[in-house]
Amino acid sequence: MRRNRLCTVGVLVFALIALCAPVVGAEGTAQSGIAFGYGGSMVALFLPDLSGVNGFLESSGFARLPEPLLVAGGGGRGGVVGWLSFGGMGWGGDTSSTTPDGREATLGQGFGGFDLGYVIGGNERSLLTVGLVLGGGAFDLVLSTPPANGGSAVAPNLQALGIIIEPEETEFGQAFIGVLPYVNLHVQPLGWLGFGVHLGYLLPLFSFGWPSESGATQPPLDLAGPFVGFSVVFGGIGRASIGEKEAGTYPYNQTAQSSIDVSGKTALVIRNPIGNITVVSAAAVQTGASRRVELIAVKQAKSREVLAALAVTIADTGTAIEIRSDGPKDSIGGWSVDYFVKAPAGIALQTEQGVGNLTLADWAGSVSAKLGVGHVQMERTVATAVQIEVGVGDVNLLSLSSATTAVSLGTGKLEVTLRPDVSLTAKASTGVGEISIGQFPLMQLVERGFIGHETDVVLGSGAATLTATVGIGEIRIRPVLP
Repeated sequence: MRRNRLCTVGVLVFALIALCAPVVGAEGTAQSGIAFGYGGSMVALFLPDLSGVNGFLESSGFARLPEPLLVAGGGGRGGVVGWLSFGGMGWGGDTSSTTPDGREATLGQGFGGFDLGYVIGGNERSLLTVGLVLGGGAFDLVLSTPPANGGSAVAPNLQALGIIIEPEETEFGQAFIGVLPYVNLHVQPLGWLGFGVHLGYLLPLFSFGWPSESGATQPPLDLAGPFVGFSVVFGGIGRASIGEKEAGTYPYNQTAQSSIDVSGKTALVIRNPIGNITVVSAAAVQTGASRRVELIAVKQAKSREVLAALAVTIADTGTAIEIRSDGPKDSIGGWSVDYFVKAPAGIALQTEQGVGNLTLADWAGSVSAKLGVGHVQMERTVATAVQIEVGVGDVNLLSLSSATTAVSLGTGKLEVTLRPDVSLTAKASTGVGEISIGQFPLMQLVERGFIGHETDVVLGSGAATLTATVGIGEIRIRPVLP
C-alpha cells in the first residue's frame, strides 16, 4: 500500500512538472539573473496510511482517527532561477477521536528540516522547484481513559467535594529521521506577496520508538504518506546583477519628510516590499496630545533611473492612512525604502513587508505585522492586541503587555519577556525545536512532545492570552529581569 502511494505521487509530480515547465520555464536559467527570497505560513493535508494505528485503536476500545490530517507550519527559502534554492520548512498538528463513553485518542505529528531545491524554471511572476526536505520529526499517540463511573467507585461524594479524578493516560511515541521530496509551484501576483502549492511525500528513513510507562504494546507509528500544502508568503522575485550592492549601501538615495494629519483615523498602514520600518510612539518622545504622524522615508537604489521610478505614496482610505512604497518590477533587489515613523499613541498599526526588519519602541496601540524574511523587535509595547506573522527570522517581544497576542513563525526564534506578576494563559508549539519557560512566581505548566513540542502554561490568574507557533526553531518565554 505504501509503495503504491509513493509511485502514484511520483507519477503526479513528474506529470505536473511536464505540464508546468513550458509555462514557467521560458526564462529559467541561472544566467537570466532572476533571484528570489520569501517566507511565510502554510497549511497542509498529510495523508498517511492510518490502517495500522486505527486497527490498534479499535482493538483497544477506542474510535478510529479521522483522515486526512490537517497540519500547519511555515518556512522560507531563497535562490536563483536555473540553480539551487536553500531554506527550511516545518509543520505540525494533531487529530483526535472520542468514543461515546469518553475514551479519547490523539495523534500528534511534527516534521521539519533543511530545504534544498532546484529551480527548474521561472520568471518575475512564477517559480517551479523540485527539491528535498531532510530533517526529523516525531509521532505521538496519547490514549485517555476516563475513570470508571466518574470516580464514584473510589469516593461517592467526589463531585460534591469539588474533586475531579484525572483520566488515565497512556502515551506512545516514535521519532524519526526522514525526507520529504516535493515539487513546488509558486505564484507572485504582487511584488511583495506570493502563494505556493507543495506536492510531496513524507518518507521516514530511520526511526525509533519509546515504550509507554504502562508497558503496553507499541502501535505502528512509522507513518509515511502524501503531503499537500498551501502557503502564503511575503518576499519578492526580481532580476539581480552580480556584484550588486546590498540594501542600505546603494550608491543613490533620497530622503523625504512628511507630517500627516491622522485626526479621526483609527489605523496607520505601511506596505513596504523591501526595506526596514522603525516606529516609535509620540508619547515616548514628546509631551501633550498629538494626532499627526511624522514620517521620514529614505529611498535607496542602484541607479538614478531606479531611484527616479521609486515612489512613496500616502493615501487617505477614510478610516486609515496608508503609506506604500513601489519600485520597478524588473529591479527587485536593486532598491529599498526605509521608514522612520513617529505616531500618536492609541492608533492601530498594520505593517506588511517582504524583506526587512520591523522595530517598535514604546508603542501604545494594537499591532498587526506580516513579514516574509527579517526580524521583528518590539520593546515596551502596551497593546490590546498583537498579531505577528513571519516566514523566516527572529521575533523579540520584550516587556510585552497585551490582552491578546498571536505569533506565527515559520523558521526562527521567538523570545517573549513579561512582568513577573503577569496574568496570562499561553499555548506554544514547535514543529521542530525547543520551548523554554522561565520561572514565574505563579505558574502551572504542561509540556508534551519529543522533537516537536507543545506547552500550555498559566501564569497568575491567566487573564491575557498568548498563542505562539514556530515551524522550525525555538520559543522562549521568561520574566523581565529586574
